[in-house]
Amino acid sequence: MRCCALILASALLVAADPDPAAFIPAEAQAAIRLPDLTRSRARWPATPYPRLLQTGWGVMLTGEWGSRLDQAVPGAATALDGLRVLAVASTMKPSQPPNVIIAGSGAPLLAALADAQFSSMGEGGTRTTPGGRLSIHGAVVAWASGPGGAISPVAKVAAPVDGEADAEIVLRPTAGGPAAGPVRIALRLDAVGLQETAVLTATPASRAAATAATRWADPQELRRLPATTLWAATWNADPAVSAPLLAAQEAQDLAMMERWLADAGLPGWAETMRGLDGPATIWMGEGIPFPSLTAALSLPEPLARRWIAAASAALHLAATPEGASGFVGLTHLSIGVLDGRLVITSDPAGLDAWKLRKPGFADHAGVTTVLAAVPPRTVLLGASRGGASWSAIAQLAVPVFTAMGSPQAVALPADLKTAANRGWIYATLPKDGAMRVASGGLFGGPFTIAMGGATTTAATIWLQQELRRQKRIPAAEAGEAPAPASAPMF
Repeated sequence: MRCCALILASALLVAADPDPAAFIPAEAQAAIRLPDLTRSRARWPATPYPRLLQTGWGVMLTGEWGSRLDQAVPGAATALDGLRVLAVASTMKPSQPPNVIIAGSGAPLLAALADAQFSSMGEGGTRTTPGGRLSIHGAVVAWASGPGGAISPVAKVAAPVDGEADAEIVLRPTAGGPAAGPVRIALRLDAVGLQETAVLTATPASRAAATAATRWADPQELRRLPATTLWAATWNADPAVSAPLLAAQEAQDLAMMERWLADAGLPGWAETMRGLDGPATIWMGEGIPFPSLTAALSLPEPLARRWIAAASAALHLAATPEGASGFVGLTHLSIGVLDGRLVITSDPAGLDAWKLRKPGFADHAGVTTVLAAVPPRTVLLGASRGGASWSAIAQLAVPVFTAMGSPQAVALPADLKTAANRGWIYATLPKDGAMRVASGGLFGGPFTIAMGGATTTAATIWLQQELRRQKRIPAAEAGEAPAPASAPMF
């Protein structure tokens, strides 16, 4: 059978097969490549994820999502068994539906699919299916949605950001501006979770900023923070660097930001960015019931006082010798000028959180490791206590999960707290202007967290809809009126 021949060919003639990434069009707005799933599977046991998935809430989540997915798409749970390389992309054009491209090699399911579709076709042919186009090239099976011509590989695939990456992601903006050009992201499984390396395409503005840059993030800013700090980030603001970046910002976006601040009675965005001059640090600290947030920004005192006056009026804060304070909802907020900084904090101790802070954050083993490895030309430095930071955030989500009917989530904060001891971010600005953001931790870095959050939100909404649908089915079968869509789900 052709299926057997395909499996044999994938074992004997792998070198002759094209890379599945070669089927991804250059104009794709989003592309993901898993270059070596065999290697990734071998790395997986050393990560924190298997242990987390064995917890009560981990088993519940994977069981719920897995079973629902298998019901919606039978066989989806085993579709990737044996897969060695996978590439997925989407292209979007105005007034047209997204075009999705999937190419992979090594999975028996793909070979069987190709056997069914290409039993009477030669190598490299393309067959139109009800959902799109299907093509086979050696052990590679490629599929593209929508109409079009033959699916053919390009001659050369771009070199990866990290040759040892477990996943490579390319994101292309749909419009111009200072972020124009692709962002290339490499992900690698790690003992603390995920390493993320992102490279931003250089622009005239970023090259000008790189030329002007003479100040770098100071690790001492983080070493001065208290032991109760969960995560912190610092940079050294320089108007000479801010100027070209502001000049390159989209006029429409800048005008919208300025209008929003003006409507709120606050100083302008461009004025504030030009005024930032010196160290700036933001951190989250332990707190009950909520973690606290503190920011200390180097701003000229007249501009800082204007921010305090505007914030006081908008939030109805009471005047204090240093600035203002009061409650915003359930959160106590203090704002003032101290040591040449505009300090804003939700710490119950108020501005004393800054004035009386004692070093201790860097004494945590994971933070010590992060601060000892700061690379040259780092413009943004971040460090965290890893699982402890995520535990504090998860504590806020426990009531939500419990209300959804998942009491197992009560153990989530404790399980996360011991899962990893550090997280980090080093944003460096090389002389060529192509910013490099190296980060990592339990859930990777900023790009991974943003994409993972969007995916998790969409998956959770889908799961809720499925649960709601199932609750309505018995009532309908019994002749009862189904609950309205706006009724509580649980």
